[in-house]
Amino acid sequence: MEKKNQQISRATYKRIKSMDRVQLSNYITRIYLTGFEAGRKAGTPDVLFRTIRELLLDTEGIGEIRANAIMKKLGAIFAPQASKKPTEETAGTPAEDAPKDEEKRSYKPKIIKGKVHDTGYPIDGCVMLFSMWDYDNHDSWHLYGWDDDVDDAVMRTMHQTDEIYMDDTPEQFAERWKAKEYEPDGAFCLDLDKVEVIEVLQEEETA
Repeated sequence: MEKKNQQISRATYKRIKSMDRVQLSNYITRIYLTGFEAGRKAGTPDVLFRTIRELLLDTEGIGEIRANAIMKKLGAIFAPQASKKPTEETAGTPAEDAPKDEEKRSYKPKIIKGKVHDTGYPIDGCVMLFSMWDYDNHDSWHLYGWDDDVDDAVMRTMHQTDEIYMDDTPEQFAERWKAKEYEPDGAFCLDLDKVEVIEVLQEEETA
């Protein structure tokens, strides 16, 4: 099958060039989840990993050596996040599409309920769920889920922080959000000191 080069937008290219380590990890996470879903639909692990590797190789700035290293790390420590917004009741429940081989994958991230503060974003004061992962050395809180009462604040925050959608008017972005057409460019992360931990819902578990 002929390999087609997947072009990225100029805005995305500029953003990749300016990313730090955590931001690049989050971007790669998005690529992984895209490949995982494509592989899940194809139905075989071989197709899944071939798809992920092709996506990596088609991403500007990632060569064969780096792609191979990423694939090795993904196979060892990565677990996909749930595709639906988790709630406090479902936090820690394995995603439906998660790998089923427990011998190969038993890692679980830390999950907390926390209150956001001092970010300057509309989510300040909101209580949401966050996860903490070992793949980025526990350097940040990853947004994991939220309730409907803070959905508007989350929407406005995503509009302010995602460069890909900054050209949308607030009305356009709201329509995109309501139609579930918004595709984040990566995980949304906050510095550890920007979230006050209210309750630990799941401690980190490693094999």
